[in-house]
Amino acid sequence: AILFVLLVRKHVTRAFGPHAAYALWSMVPVAMLATFLPERTTETLVTEFLIGGVPASLAQMQADAAMPWLPAIIIGAWIAGAVALAMLLVRRQRAFLREADLGLAGPAIVGFRNPHIVTPDDFTRRFSHDERKLILTHEQVHIDRSDARINAVVALLRCLFWFNPLIHIGANAMRVDQEMSCDAEV
Repeated sequence: AILFVLLVRKHVTRAFGPHAAYALWSMVPVAMLATFLPERTTETLVTEFLIGGVPASLAQMQADAAMPWLPAIIIGAWIAGAVALAMLLVRRQRAFLREADLGLAGPAIVGFRNPHIVTPDDFTRRFSHDERKLILTHEQVHIDRSDARINAVVALLRCLFWFNPLIHIGANAMRVDQEMSCDAEV
């Protein structure tokens, strides 16, 4: 689903606008959830092949028994990668929040439960009245569309599927589409 969206998003943007391109990203979690649907069952005739004079199913069981530690190593590596990426994302978020507290970061939205707009201390000096109005409207659109919560879910999916490069590429592209859609609305 990520690859499909990456391939068609620019064409969709040209044909239908940035809102449609951003909406395409909803296909990814739907496709992920669809993998939990029960599979269609069909009856097939199974023939047993021999591998070295041993039935194939027995040969696979013997191979599995020879490496009982392999599933534990795979699960351990997955957990380590997920925790490492989660720690990195939390550290980046904390650094941003520290800068926001010092008046150095923004304009942006922060917060999952109660998202709010943060602006730098020089916001009124750096931007004209009309620019401030546009920026604050842009950030308010993010709040109205629950983009902060969507970004948190995307961060969680990045942690769970850290080993898949498409999830990271897709997350970055989704953020670009999110910003373009928000700009178009403003």
